[in-house]
Amino acid sequence: MNTGQHIPLTPLKPHKGLPTDGPPWIDNAYCRQGYDVMWIVTACLMMAYSLVFWGYRAGALIITAVFCTMAASFLTSKIRSRFSKLSYDKTLTYSFWNGALFAMVLPLVRDFGPFIVGGLTLGVLMNFFGRSHRLRIHPIALTLVLIWLVPTLTSGGDLLTSRGMIGEPISTILTPNHLLVGDAFEVREGVSASEPDTRPWMQTIDYQEDAVVRYSPQVEMLLHQRELLDDVESFSNLLVSNTILPLDELLVGVVPGSLGAGSPVLLLGLGLLLIHRRHASWRMAVAALVSMLTVYLFMPMRTGGQWTVVISQLSQLNWQQAVTFMSYFFFASPWLMIVLILGPSVDPMSRSGRVVFGLLLGGLVACGVWFFQSPEAIYGSLVIAGLVSRKLDGMHRSSFVDA
Repeated sequence: MNTGQHIPLTPLKPHKGLPTDGPPWIDNAYCRQGYDVMWIVTACLMMAYSLVFWGYRAGALIITAVFCTMAASFLTSKIRSRFSKLSYDKTLTYSFWNGALFAMVLPLVRDFGPFIVGGLTLGVLMNFFGRSHRLRIHPIALTLVLIWLVPTLTSGGDLLTSRGMIGEPISTILTPNHLLVGDAFEVREGVSASEPDTRPWMQTIDYQEDAVVRYSPQVEMLLHQRELLDDVESFSNLLVSNTILPLDELLVGVVPGSLGAGSPVLLLGLGLLLIHRRHASWRMAVAALVSMLTVYLFMPMRTGGQWTVVISQLSQLNWQQAVTFMSYFFFASPWLMIVLILGPSVDPMSRSGRVVFGLLLGGLVACGVWFFQSPEAIYGSLVIAGLVSRKLDGMHRSSFVDA
């Protein structure tokens, strides 16, 4: 009944940092602040892992990369705004977590060069590439490719083996009794990366030095995967002699490698958190996993003068050895960081598009792991997949529109 009484309407105010309400068939939409907060939490947890196992050395490198990223992004946005009517200002929080995630991918090095140059490059690229730009390419992935590709091409190095600006990473990790406060560069005299300590990490607790030299599973997998598959007996001997680091140490991340992306357990946990908070798509993650494993199993290789595929070589192992090899491939490759952490920032808007995007990304990661010995080169898979991300937005079909 209309009484003629005027009832004032109060406009709805979306909660900051929380998903807006909507129909169940539409993914939740986040405001800028809520989006940044979730990624800051992700970056901070990865930084905490880095500080625990590499101490202040890692902290200095991370701070350098973050500062350079924030400074370059701020200056670039201001300069670009002067020549355009559109606003290109990037929030400091957005620059912070991008710079932090970039540092998490890089390994421990003595030279600050990769973190300075990479941070400055990332700060500039953030203003031209990303989800809100015409080219939906992840700026972190593009930066990693550039610091690998440009120095390699200018120096005439081998694209398949060179690490570009990274050079030779420091394959050390703090011992259990020197976590957080130790010096990751302080190791026993005469110990080198060519002869690392193969004892279980917990047994290094009696070391007086702060750090211990260890094998990097990611580097070792990229370098020797063909040799291990070509010589089945050699792989069996490595398992028996414990030359390969225990799988539980690889899962926890007490191994040299990326500063913040070396723990598969941490990355899986963060990936599930992002999926739960609807910052990432489980469809894309599952499609990428299926595609990566399928493509890798049918990768061609030459052994004994004949061509074969990876799955044929694995069939010559017993099932425990085959599962162990695939576990090292699964957890030592950078696919978790690429698919679960970086991929959601540039995936398509449509659900079917995310499935196609995941299939493409997973296949490209498998190719990168098989053909390249540089972890930074594998991030090129995300650059290539990002080129078609915006095109895949058109795969969405609405029954209301069709009607």
